[in-house]
Amino acid sequence: MEFKSSTGASISLDVYQKQEDQKFSEWYQLTIPAAEREVFLEDMTKEGYLFYKYPDLMTAFVEVEDQIFLFTYTVNEAPTIDFLKTFQMMVNSLMVELK
Repeated sequence: MEFKSSTGASISLDVYQKQEDQKFSEWYQLTIPAAEREVFLEDMTKEGYLFYKYPDLMTAFVEVEDQIFLFTYTVNEAPTIDFLKTFQMMVNSLMVELK
């Protein structure tokens, strides 16, 4: 899923499945290409989900049981970073209803 602004910036959401007993760090090493890996910081959403964010705050991985929700804020051709707060609110407000 992707949300695009008129300035060219976008926020995307991708959902990945991981093995039930797999740690995030193991999934990350197996899924994210080495050239794209960064050191990440741990945090917690309002709903109590553990999430990991890159230091630039424009990429976040939210772990909910055996799913990883990857949020990415891309500036593209936008001249400024206008929607970082919106991006952070989306990550922090994620609610997942598991069936």
